[in-house]
Amino acid sequence: MVVQGSTPAHATMQGFRGMLSDRLTFVVDTALKMCRAKGRWVEHVWKTQINIYVKHEDKRQAVFKILGKKYNLFDFRRSIDFDNIEPDEREYWEYVASWVEWLQKNNLFLYEVYQSSLEKGLTDGQIISLFTEKYKIKKEKAKILINAYKTKY
Repeated sequence: MVVQGSTPAHATMQGFRGMLSDRLTFVVDTALKMCRAKGRWVEHVWKTQINIYVKHEDKRQAVFKILGKKYNLFDFRRSIDFDNIEPDEREYWEYVASWVEWLQKNNLFLYEVYQSSLEKGLTDGQIISLFTEKYKIKKEKAKILINAYKTKY
């Protein structure tokens, strides 16, 4: 049974939001942070694909489905309800999706550049400059990416 907005705030909202936030892959998590979209994504998914269910188990299964845990495959575009959003919202999510997809394709290469730069003795600032100048990643996004690499690997 599907019912809009039926879960009380104190019951499971934070738990399922936490699951959405904490169980993203490293690359998707980093791309969302680079776009400053992680919280907004969690809220969007919560409202459009999780909170529509009444039963706790249905919500849990929906979270696993969104995160691709059921089939070990995450598709960011499937997590956005493109059919039911306004054009400006669509433009925003298309932008975010493009960054998620771009980082999914380029993360291993960028990490290798980061690692080899460290081995050459470059500082974080120099690596950020390399990312901005050679790979055309904006400075703020490059900082987030470097910090993510430092904490993950």
